[in-house]
Amino acid sequence: MKNSDLLKILPLLTEEQWAITQSWAERYKAEKLVEDETAAALLLIINNALGTKVPYKALRRSWVENAGQVARFIESTFPKLRKVQRQAVLGLCVSLIMNDLKGRGVPVTFGTTWVNMVRVPEVVEAAFPGYRAAGMGKMILRAMQGK
Repeated sequence: MKNSDLLKILPLLTEEQWAITQSWAERYKAEKLVEDETAAALLLIINNALGTKVPYKALRRSWVENAGQVARFIESTFPKLRKVQRQAVLGLCVSLIMNDLKGRGVPVTFGTTWVNMVRVPEVVEAAFPGYRAAGMGKMILRAMQGK
């Protein structure tokens, strides 16, 4: 369906259909905001770890979408994180990915690190077997805090 077709349909929507459409749009915007915020945070962490200075505008759209996958994984594994905790978990994820790449003999570059961020769930599972399934994400956080 083309945008012009959608524009023709909009005036025909019932009040209930319009409300549903608006809620979908809001949800979509919220998801894109999470992707962008996570991508910006990952960009900073990876740049700091590698000593690179890749600008945000250089990120491919697919990479930003990958960041959204990481965000959803973190939210489901570590619910209700504060901003500082979220940054720490993102740093842990980047570190785990980089260590995995090194272990597999893959050069650790900005590109290889970012592209492999979609592997965060499997790498976290390998580092902390069974924690996610058991709902013990909080235990990982406590270990990170030294408690």
